[in-house]
Amino acid sequence: MRFVRVLFIWIFSLATLSSVAAVQPPAVRLDDEVQPQHAVLDLTLSPAKPEFSGKVQFDVKINRALDHFWINATQLELSDVSLVKDGKTIPAKLIPGNEDFVGFQFPSTMQPGNARLTISFSGKVNQQSSEGIFQSNFKEDKYLFTQFEAISARRAFPCFDQPNFKFPWQLTLHVPTTDSAVANTKILKETPEADGMKAVEFTETKPLPSYLVAFGVGPFEFVDAGTFGKNHVPVRIVVPRGDQAEAKYAASITSEILSRLENYFGVPYPYDKSDQLVIPLSFGGAMENPGLVTYDASIVLAPAGEESVAHQREYASIAAHELAHQWTGDMVTMKWWNDVWLNESFATWMSSKLLAEWKPEWHTRADDEDARLGAILQDTKTSARRINQPVENKSDIASAFDGITYEKGGSVLATFENAVGPENFQHAMHNYLQAHMFGNATAQDFLSALGAASKPEYASAFSTFLDQTGVPEIRSTMECTAGKPPVVHIHQQRLLPAGSSGDVNRTWGVPVCVAYSDSKGRGETCKLVTQPQDTITLETNSCPAWYLANDKEIGYYTGQYDAESLNHLLDHRGDLSLAEQVGLLGDVKDLARTSQMSWNDALALVPKLKNAQEPQVTGAAIDLASVPVEYLDPKLKQNYAGFVEDTFGEQARRLGWLPKSGDTEDQQLLRPEIVRFVATWGKDPTLISEAKRLANEWLANRKAVPPDIARSALAVAARYGDAQFYDKVLAAAKAETDPTFKPTLIGTLGQFSDPQLLNRSIVLAFDGTFDIRMSGGIVFSMLREPGTAEIAYQYVRAHYDQIKSKLPQAVDQNFAAFFPVLASASTCSNEGEAQAKAFFEPRMKDVVGGPRQLASSLEQIHLCAVAKPAAEKQIAGFLAIYNSGAAQSGGAKSSE
Repeated sequence: MRFVRVLFIWIFSLATLSSVAAVQPPAVRLDDEVQPQHAVLDLTLSPAKPEFSGKVQFDVKINRALDHFWINATQLELSDVSLVKDGKTIPAKLIPGNEDFVGFQFPSTMQPGNARLTISFSGKVNQQSSEGIFQSNFKEDKYLFTQFEAISARRAFPCFDQPNFKFPWQLTLHVPTTDSAVANTKILKETPEADGMKAVEFTETKPLPSYLVAFGVGPFEFVDAGTFGKNHVPVRIVVPRGDQAEAKYAASITSEILSRLENYFGVPYPYDKSDQLVIPLSFGGAMENPGLVTYDASIVLAPAGEESVAHQREYASIAAHELAHQWTGDMVTMKWWNDVWLNESFATWMSSKLLAEWKPEWHTRADDEDARLGAILQDTKTSARRINQPVENKSDIASAFDGITYEKGGSVLATFENAVGPENFQHAMHNYLQAHMFGNATAQDFLSALGAASKPEYASAFSTFLDQTGVPEIRSTMECTAGKPPVVHIHQQRLLPAGSSGDVNRTWGVPVCVAYSDSKGRGETCKLVTQPQDTITLETNSCPAWYLANDKEIGYYTGQYDAESLNHLLDHRGDLSLAEQVGLLGDVKDLARTSQMSWNDALALVPKLKNAQEPQVTGAAIDLASVPVEYLDPKLKQNYAGFVEDTFGEQARRLGWLPKSGDTEDQQLLRPEIVRFVATWGKDPTLISEAKRLANEWLANRKAVPPDIARSALAVAARYGDAQFYDKVLAAAKAETDPTFKPTLIGTLGQFSDPQLLNRSIVLAFDGTFDIRMSGGIVFSMLREPGTAEIAYQYVRAHYDQIKSKLPQAVDQNFAAFFPVLASASTCSNEGEAQAKAFFEPRMKDVVGGPRQLASSLEQIHLCAVAKPAAEKQIAGFLAIYNSGAAQSGGAKSSE
């Protein structure tokens, strides 16, 4: 989760200020001079009120002699602070810190020992962003929820807000009697109170860091989802009032996911319940709070019996990720944010593994390729982070939650699981969890477990992916000599785009696994490659008809082949798994995007896949055919439309917009992607007309069109839509109350092509018409092409200060840090790079997460400018044969 720091408000007397002015707060991190060991937290709050109050009591251990110490608090007012030590109450003066810290000054030096710190406080419910304690409305009801990762617990109560401070919590909530309250643990008791309130006391938690404390208050309803595991743990889906029926699918599979996780880890589920709490507002996805996982409503809820295949798989994937965290992240937590990959990479890897083994018919290994390939492309930049990146300030914390931590980390784990063997890897995971149960861990702790369960050299090799940026490019050639086993020659270097300032001469410990044809059908040979040059001798005596330098396409590296070997692979793609076919095409795409392969050669592969029967392969072909718009000469858009129509038009029209009897699940997933692609870029008039009809039907009746089809149809209808249709979408977006539909409608406002309409939309994104947590969808929609992104970019430049003043500004939700992306999405020139740097450099230096995002965006503009001349020429050369601008298989022209 990404969240932001807002202003820290304190009221002090001048005497207090002058007496402690010389004491300085920590830069970002508390030391261990005071160690919390237990907390009792008491909060009074109501969804109908904008403020809350409470008292927190910490049992602490003072580890060295001191006369003051610090804790975390943000935008809170503190009162009645007391410290009891050795039976005596010691007075404390408040030390004004900054937006993150407050200190306590004592009259004399205290010696090491145990003490009890008690603080009364009050604060404001967050109405602007989903951090701390925030409000969410659904229909006529109001709710309160929490989101504390990474450092937003300090907005809700004074605390030691770091992952290494892990201890039990005892929570009591005073809430209206008409509301329910849920938290990390079961309810111990409820007691009526005066003024229509009640006290809800929860059982004590297992040791938790502050960022994992969670609760919710409101008129919830509860859906029983059964029990699971060795301890028969109860599972529930907790939904807003009136939404029980829409949680049916989630309730049907959640216990199964938890059972599979418990069986794999070999450690019983560590908490007393598992609630899945639905938040009727887009707050950022989902959060792994132990015993109380929170989700955006759109992830969990769907009308009973109308859940799309995409929705079912999305919930299964996200739930598997968040529930895996109950072991990796919650039970065992990283000591500091530099090792957040121990949480997020592990959950990403485990979710993929669980789905692939539980639902092989879903072919999720092929879907996983998108994550691996996306991380690889991000990792080609010199501005990319390491997986284990030092964290020295709040910007570093904000930057830690990115594709490198999630997708690269998850892919590297899969690489080494494949290399050491699933049983050895499972043994390492079990030992790691057992050794650090309810405690903290570091990267070295995991590497030690991995080395002990396999071989020490694998731990050393793994660290080469943790401690340096970049991705290996594995160039390979095969040599066959009569009477000898075939040999694959390996050369590894860093994959870098044209124009990069990075050093290509970098090596990793890469577990390279080669698959190849042999007399038995298929063989595999693996070797840990640690040098720039190496050879792998295949375990066969005949020269293979093909070889694949990344068996299963699971390794975190990009394979580079000579033209003959690549064509042999495509000729024998039936011998490859779906994941291997998708991964191979993705490697080609990444090589083209980094200028390591010509676009002519890459695009020439797409027509060979025209008659592919596997939807996953067709999807990969669409990805490869989706050339960067910056490299497409506007004069050749009709040629490009002809290419799209000729390659994909027939299949798109055969599938059509609406489901058909006998559709496979894979076809249901492919339909909105391929039909939208052909309508958008192939400009098929029939598909465009049908999209407009379906969009209007859905606007009139939400049950008229399946939701996944409606989203794509709305996007196409908007692209070719006029002011009348725009006004209809806008009115629907304003009126919509369903949290699964409202973000779709808001995002559609950014899908129009007419500049006048988009100028209206970008104003709506920031003027308060919609909640900023949803209206950001307008901006994201406008990033799709340079022309539409330019409208958003210029508006933000012209109104930057005004917009920024309205935005959340805390770690993990600092929306202003995103703005440099507008520049990289809209410009591809040296002049554009200079302009973006001049505008954003002075503005991003004080934005949490801003400096790294700016560096990435400026690098993207630079690389685009370098690659564009050659890429544009290569793509133009390929498209020359499609000079009719219309489908050569029956389509017709349509003007945009």
